[in-house]
Amino acid sequence: MKLHHTTGLGIIAVFTGIALGCLPGSTTATASHNPQSVKVSSLTGNSRPNVTFTGKFALYRDPQTSGSRQIILTKSQLKRLAKSTNSKDNFVALKVAKEANGKRFYWVRSFDNRYQGWIYGGKQPKRLSGGVKQFITFKESSVPESLITKTFKLATFGLVNDGKNSTYIQPMNTVLGAGRTVNSLISYQDSTFRIDKIGERTREGDTWVHVKNTDAKDTRANGWIELKGLVEAEPKVSDDTVRIDILNSAGHLIKYFDYQKPGAQSGQTLGISYLNDGTPVWLLKATDQKKIQDAVRASLSGTGYTLDAITSSKGGFLAQATFGGKAALTALPTIKIGDDAIRINVMDPNDSVIGYVDFARKEAQRGTKVGSLGADERKQIQSQLDDKFKASTYQIKLTDSQYQQIANGNFGGQVYVSASSKTNKIADNAVRINLVSGDNKNVVRSFDYVNTDSDNPAKKGSTLGAINNGKLQLLPADRLAIIHQAIAILDGTGYQIGNGEQISDADADRLASAKFGDSINVPVQLQTSRGDIND
Repeated sequence: MKLHHTTGLGIIAVFTGIALGCLPGSTTATASHNPQSVKVSSLTGNSRPNVTFTGKFALYRDPQTSGSRQIILTKSQLKRLAKSTNSKDNFVALKVAKEANGKRFYWVRSFDNRYQGWIYGGKQPKRLSGGVKQFITFKESSVPESLITKTFKLATFGLVNDGKNSTYIQPMNTVLGAGRTVNSLISYQDSTFRIDKIGERTREGDTWVHVKNTDAKDTRANGWIELKGLVEAEPKVSDDTVRIDILNSAGHLIKYFDYQKPGAQSGQTLGISYLNDGTPVWLLKATDQKKIQDAVRASLSGTGYTLDAITSSKGGFLAQATFGGKAALTALPTIKIGDDAIRINVMDPNDSVIGYVDFARKEAQRGTKVGSLGADERKQIQSQLDDKFKASTYQIKLTDSQYQQIANGNFGGQVYVSASSKTNKIADNAVRINLVSGDNKNVVRSFDYVNTDSDNPAKKGSTLGAINNGKLQLLPADRLAIIHQAIAILDGTGYQIGNGEQISDADADRLASAKFGDSINVPVQLQTSRGDIND
């Protein structure tokens, strides 16, 4: 480990501040003294040490030991300052006064210029003692390989002097007078940087890094910045890939991942769409939705954020993303998981989290594997799940494989298990369409086709079709919507409805006679052609 800045008196020191409250009443010097008995000289350059306080002596207005002198800061106030966690309160020694008896006093000033005065510093010319001692402001260490190999961009470009909006000559408030490298970084918003140094400010304990522009011709913005002021630079998105950024509620990037689909072409949309009264409705195919949901969970692992479900609205948003481009999702902070607990998330058939329970084991430690679950622990977990979901439309009875999945997890972490529906209730304004295989009549997939017309809502028992020219017919808009919803939900099953793009007139007539609040079976067949709808 490297210690930041050595001086003629030793290692430079930084120190952070706390509120001091009101200063006590001061006393005025009345005793006379001989000015010739004190020799004052300035400390310059590397001979000026940063200091903190021992609390053994107060800070005075003048360097004399004789007579009654005015106190700037008491010993107890200096003790509190020595424990400060704000580097603005760092002090630096700028002058030294030597008395005839060999005693040395140092004139010190806080980095923010709030306080200045004289304090006894012992008799040794190169070693501080008495009321002050040298202090390490910044501890430099080796840059981890995980940072050396990456490139970064500046996250923000405001004028706030907070360590994250600019780069600095030295880590902020560790060296007196070391300010910003440039006043504004707006012109560097597209620049990329590499990290070549790293360290920690002593008082705050925050991590600072030194960055260098990857464009060696422009070094003006090279300097130190708080690590939180950087975001990982993203490489170019390939033509068969959609890059999905995961943001927090403030719009800051948490993580990103690339969703690749071999054979996809640049500009092609990720999902499919159809028109509903002239308005496009976007759908994400089932396989894409599951893979993206899994990738989101994997990317957010250990970040403190979560995105439990890609809802229909989020799926529709992602469906509009184009290959070679980007899309974004917003995650929320994870509800804290105890060090002695593992979170068991329960998913519906669409892989969306519908709730969770936390299983805790006494004296378990974060990061350790759960391991074998005893019979009583299995009963405890099942009881928690039964109680959690007793009022829901889902039920979860853990299987041996699901118990093993929990056993393979770590305390402080999460696992995901699937639930099944315990009710087949169909909404009054919905027709449940069961897509059944023509060979064995098993239900491959099913979905509820819902009437969303708020001005003319469907009534239970009314038909999905309408009378046209004296015949009950499926309206073209409903026919198109059902085809696309079937395509989306059948994705990955190996089955298709109709020829994958259209349904037969016979199937359309069958659907027209379907009644809201009820279900209907529609045959599907093994895929013989994939059509051209974003395959």
